[in-house]
Amino acid sequence: MKRSSPPRLSVTKLEDRITPTWGVPWYDPGSLSLSFVPDGTDVSGTPSSLQALLGPDSSAWKTEILRAFQTWAVETNINIGLVGDGGQALGINGVAQGDNRFGDIRFAARPLSTTSGAKDLAGAIGFDYSGGTWSGDVLLNPLFNIGIGDSQTQYDLYSIVLHEAK
Repeated sequence: MKRSSPPRLSVTKLEDRITPTWGVPWYDPGSLSLSFVPDGTDVSGTPSSLQALLGPDSSAWKTEILRAFQTWAVETNINIGLVGDGGQALGINGVAQGDNRFGDIRFAARPLSTTSGAKDLAGAIGFDYSGGTWSGDVLLNPLFNIGIGDSQTQYDLYSIVLHEAK
């Protein structure tokens, strides 16, 4: 009886890590945009409270959010620009990337479910071709104290956003 050779080992190529994505790459990762929704913007029937959560010094917290995305961008082949937000409801009909009313990635704040006992500090909607304008959006949870720097009284905004940007 002839013995067969053992199977050859091979290397499987993993997917590229060139854009912040949840399995589906953005249409144009070199031209992503980010915007901050005004307080009161409709997020699934609840008004956004981003400014109320993070405080009146918007330049400081916007810088932290942009710093988190820039940290990701330097490791990938993406470019993210800041654009204004018209305050349209999240999830409104429109294209997943390139809608001129707001950024491809929108930041808002509304209470998130904590029924599992987990600390859902934030949530991000992954990019999906059929996801419409929800694709890429990030929601911070105002049920928790979130701010600049980690302490016993608050969670660090930069760390939360860096995690959600992935």
